[in-house]
Amino acid sequence: MSQRLTRSSSRLAAAASASSSTALPLPLPPSPSPSAPKPRKRKAPSTPTTTSKLPKPSVAAAAAAPAGEPAPLEVFPTLSFDLAEAKAHLIAADRRFAGIFENVPCKPFEVGLDEALNPHRTLCTSIIGQQVSWLAARSIKHRFVRHFFPSAGLPEKVPPVGESNPADALFPTPGQVMKCSVPELKALGLSTRKAEYVLDLSQKFHSGELTATHLASAPDEEVMRTLCAVRGIGKWTVEMFMMFSLRRPDVLPVGDLGLQKGLLRWASGATLKRSAAPPNVGTASTPGPAARPPPPTPGSPTSSPASVPLPSPAPPAAGPSTPRPSRLASALEAAASATPAPPTIAGAAAPATPAQTQNAAIEQAKDFPLSPAALETGLSPAVLKARASKKLKSGAYLSPKECEALTEGWKPYRSLGVYYMWALAGDED
Repeated sequence: MSQRLTRSSSRLAAAASASSSTALPLPLPPSPSPSAPKPRKRKAPSTPTTTSKLPKPSVAAAAAAPAGEPAPLEVFPTLSFDLAEAKAHLIAADRRFAGIFENVPCKPFEVGLDEALNPHRTLCTSIIGQQVSWLAARSIKHRFVRHFFPSAGLPEKVPPVGESNPADALFPTPGQVMKCSVPELKALGLSTRKAEYVLDLSQKFHSGELTATHLASAPDEEVMRTLCAVRGIGKWTVEMFMMFSLRRPDVLPVGDLGLQKGLLRWASGATLKRSAAPPNVGTASTPGPAARPPPPTPGSPTSSPASVPLPSPAPPAAGPSTPRPSRLASALEAAASATPAPPTIAGAAAPATPAQTQNAAIEQAKDFPLSPAALETGLSPAVLKARASKKLKSGAYLSPKECEALTEGWKPYRSLGVYYMWALAGDED
């Protein structure tokens, strides 16, 4: 028995010695054992700390542009031309512009150049103002904005004309508008068609099909083609957008009745009667062009039923407002009087009085020659005078071809001249 135990113990000893001899190369793996704490260091808060800091920039970005919104929603359009050169060009084409430029600023190109443009806001406001008075459009837009900012403390009703409106500083993003249904928008005062237009426009901005940067940099033809493809936006609306918002220098809205009437009077000599100035309703600025209500109307389009007034001059909100007729009349008179006066004034044997000088100056402006292009279209002083009381069969004062001919010499800065024609049309005979 003892021998068996001895043999067993000897065998165990031999096995142990054998196992120890084969384990001699294995001390290398244990070497990682001292480094075993390293994986524990990996579990240390170092990794979570770095990842926990990552979401902070995205939160800040979300505050500037809500998730899913194309950025940027606003741009700052700059003049693509030299304003002094443009004015000099128009004065060379028609010396009457000299006195006008001296006395009446061309607001679309001289005022508010540091304002941001939000095309979605501008065009939505334009659609809201379709086929309604500017006062009604102002009220509907207020309810529209208030719906999206219930916690902003906005008044239930739009403030009276002349008072500041805190809603002017706010406007929903395309993504916010898209969450609304047609019935919800109708409850705010929009018609079914307008609600569909606003939702379609917002969807295009939200998807990136329309962007502020592209509209600000695209050529006029591309802007026209792109926006006319949007439901509820017509040619006249795009022309107003390009002129007042994008500040493009060569826009001629031939379908605008106000432009036609003003251009007709300008071409026929602009015989103006002095009239009492309309009440000064003020020009309080708003955060951006899109916050401006539509004008009493610079004119109404004849060729595009879908065209609607863009935010432009209207009491009391400011924006790209047309000059008051009385100021333009005074400027035109001053411009005419700056030219050499006739040797004598008919019926005046003594030195002319100020009133007679003024009348003579107007008569001199009346004889300003028409351009060859205008004469080629069959226009003459007699035709222009008759057209003022008898429109064309289409209901227009001038045809598109005639508008082009009368402004041929203004190219490529027709927008500047167009701006003043609206004021000239507003001065009644």
